[in-house]
Amino acid sequence: MIIMLQGKTLEDRPNVTTAASDAVGASGGYVLDYKQFSNLADCFTIELPPDGFAKLRQKLVDLEVTLEPPSEEELALGEETSEEDIPGSLRITFIHKESDLRIPIPAVPG
Repeated sequence: MIIMLQGKTLEDRPNVTTAASDAVGASGGYVLDYKQFSNLADCFTIELPPDGFAKLRQKLVDLEVTLEPPSEEELALGEETSEEDIPGSLRITFIHKESDLRIPIPAVPG
């Protein structure tokens, strides 16, 4: 089972990215991977304890990230008493009028 959280925000991307990463840690979890899709979206691969998803949701709401409703799997986590971390993903879409972010690709010798 993988729990997927998706949200969107009008807030500043660099600030929300850092704060969202910190929110995962403050919810008892870990960021395992991070992908940035220009300045349109960030996607975190995370692991959280079963009660960590509700904590993370509240922290993201405090950051003014509007989240989609929880899935049935996420709602069932409230009944779970497992000590094992649950894998998940967090995708945040940024709504703005900026042009695409240009990230130069470094030249590879050879």
